[in-house]
Amino acid sequence: MLNPAGIELGNATGNSALCCLKTVSGARMLGKLTSIGDGLKADGMAGHGSMMAIFGLLGGFFAYLYQLSMGIMLTPVQYGMLFSLTSLFAIIMIASQAIQTTLAKFTVLAKHYLSPEN
Repeated sequence: MLNPAGIELGNATGNSALCCLKTVSGARMLGKLTSIGDGLKADGMAGHGSMMAIFGLLGGFFAYLYQLSMGIMLTPVQYGMLFSLTSLFAIIMIASQAIQTTLAKFTVLAKHYLSPEN
């Protein structure tokens, strides 16, 4: 007897065979997820990268919730002003980050060349 996926179920009838098949595939999937988790723990870069991705997605989700709640609570004019100012702040922060990165680079270079060992 074959199920719709084409897997032979033997002589078993009813849902019991499908239940056993789902349990086996669920155990396999859990084993694969556990091995992926162990691999992420062993590889520091992959673990930190996945953590950054997860927190990035969470940040986006909470930003969406914030925009949704502000859209409900504010009038259209107030909502437009709020997110115009928020966008302007984001643009200013990009410039600020560029300046900060450049200053950090030159500080490290100056510290390296001005150290007594060089």
